[in-house]
Amino acid sequence: MNLAEEDISILNKNEMILLKSEKKQDLLQKKALNIINKTGKRLIDIIAGIVGTIMLIPITVIIAIINFFEKDKRLKEFNKTTYELKEVA
Repeated sequence: MNLAEEDISILNKNEMILLKSEKKQDLLQKKALNIINKTGKRLIDIIAGIVGTIMLIPITVIIAIINFFEKDKRLKEFNKTTYELKEVA
């Protein structure tokens, strides 16, 4: 092996070391981006859940008010129906 071949083999080893370190940096960057993406998605899910819950509160209140006033009517109808069924039996 002459001097030129040794220099080439040393250069190849150095290039391989550089490629390995670049791959490690790429993997670290990808992992960091992946963590940021997952965190962002989770935050969007939480915010959307909070907004959806806030939007449903007025509908829930309206239905509760309607049920409160309609409760007596429904109970009277239920009692009337059950009384009629008892008479038939």
